[in-house]
Amino acid sequence: MKIYEIKFKKQALKFIKSRTAKEQMRLTNAIYKLPYAGDIVKMEGFSNRYRLRVGGVRIQYEKHDDVYIILVVRADNRGDAY
Repeated sequence: MKIYEIKFKKQALKFIKSRTAKEQMRLTNAIYKLPYAGDIVKMEGFSNRYRLRVGGVRIQYEKHDDVYIILVVRADNRGDAY
């Protein structure tokens, strides 16, 4: 199993920090299990972008296998994420 470094774009980090402490913990736990666990779907129209569902929140991330980095691009409520 490869170990990926997790990086966050500003928008995603800001959204996660705006949640309650309990929800922040839930979201970060799900993110740090990437890319091996969770409700993950490859996004159409992108070569390496995926969507992680955590309850009513959608987290978009890019997986860069050549350098073992997960870049969390966006996090938002379900209705606003796309």
